[in-house]
Amino acid sequence: MRKFLSLVVLLISQLLFLPCISHAAVITVRGTAKGAENLKIRLIGYTDYITYERQTLAQAIIDPSGQFLMEFKADKITHAILKVQFYESEIFLEPGETYVLQLENVVTGDEFRPYYNSENLVFSILNKGKDELNHCIYEFAARYNDFVMAHFDAIYKFRKANMIDSVHDIGRAVCSELQNNYFNDYRLYKTGSLELSVKAAFKAKLFGGYFGKKPVLYEHPEYMYFFNEYFDQYYSSSRGINTLSLQNAINKDKSYQAVDNVIGNDTLLKDERFRELVLLKMLYQLYYEQGYNSSGIFSILEHVKSLSKFPEHRQIAGFIIKKLLKLQPGYHVPQTPLISTGQKAVELSDFTGKPVFLAIFTLKSFACLAETEGFSGLHQKYNGKMHFLPVFFDEPDIVKKFMAEKGYSWTAWLPADSDQLIENFDLKTFPLFVLLDAKGNIFQYPARKPSENVEYVIEGLLKKMN
Repeated sequence: MRKFLSLVVLLISQLLFLPCISHAAVITVRGTAKGAENLKIRLIGYTDYITYERQTLAQAIIDPSGQFLMEFKADKITHAILKVQFYESEIFLEPGETYVLQLENVVTGDEFRPYYNSENLVFSILNKGKDELNHCIYEFAARYNDFVMAHFDAIYKFRKANMIDSVHDIGRAVCSELQNNYFNDYRLYKTGSLELSVKAAFKAKLFGGYFGKKPVLYEHPEYMYFFNEYFDQYYSSSRGINTLSLQNAINKDKSYQAVDNVIGNDTLLKDERFRELVLLKMLYQLYYEQGYNSSGIFSILEHVKSLSKFPEHRQIAGFIIKKLLKLQPGYHVPQTPLISTGQKAVELSDFTGKPVFLAIFTLKSFACLAETEGFSGLHQKYNGKMHFLPVFFDEPDIVKKFMAEKGYSWTAWLPADSDQLIENFDLKTFPLFVLLDAKGNIFQYPARKPSENVEYVIEGLLKKMN
């Protein structure tokens, strides 16, 4: 009898648990990208919406006929960035759905383009109607932007509150038949960001309508954008948070509980989950503020990462720690594949045992060309004591011709995966110089240029090794 009852209890508990299990489904993105043949196309997501660090969800090489196919699994709507070279645009992908895309305006000329200056990737979704999530978001965003531009002074100069009612009307008029909570939240929090600008002086009164008794939407970009705007440098604007007490809790106590007690004095932050998310946002910003001890900040972040009762916060704390440590002295650079102009494949990690002076060039940049002579001089002086790795974002034949014309004796390298190199070193523009120690850890990032007396730093690095 007891065995029977135990079996019944076990079955009931399993049945009760089943609805809580989320099942990932395949999302398929395929289509054509004329003009981008043989280039890489990627779907990029964000690890979280505090650090906004990017991660690849899926990728493919566009075939010679312009066709591509990407797939990945997700258990909820995914906000992604569709990217081809310096073109990118956002897309919203639902689990189990297939999206047939036609990309336009993919022009990959030979002109120099800074990587931070991305351009809009124009595309059409061929197999979806006007009641589809992407269409509704794009339609609302377009009407929203048109309205804001047409009433710019009324909104940002005269702070007219009735402008918000008009935006709400626009939102209700777009895709009114679509029953989709994700879209409803998109409209709500995009309008909320505008209302925050108009009613900045009455910020506290907005809290209840947008955050009070509402779930935290960790993976919704508009919710988190509004959250980040609302709590931007909140430690300096909150009437309930004493900044001196906050400094002591971080710098002296280095205690999660002490910081939680300080920010808990804010009457808006009574909910434990929400308060801890605000705490994470604050710690991320305070790291870059003067007067706050980084070791105290890391100690509290480690506490959240290990002990928070909220799994989302454990993840976010981990991502913040990783972000703050990235490219700092002592940071170990991840695998970065390179290939020589002679097609020799290596990893950056192969160049250990000696310090490394990494230079990232493109021959399209006059600033890069101006530094190559100095780089060559350093190579002649220190070759044998350290590795010199010039990496070019150019075609192999062009680099070979340049090397032959200049008579340079050092080996020229190309990125085997340009996206990976860009992300590993947060490449924003050219040239970029990086000094690594003999173990492949960051010694100086960005390093001084050859024209900026980098010799002084190199000498210091070499002395440190002896």
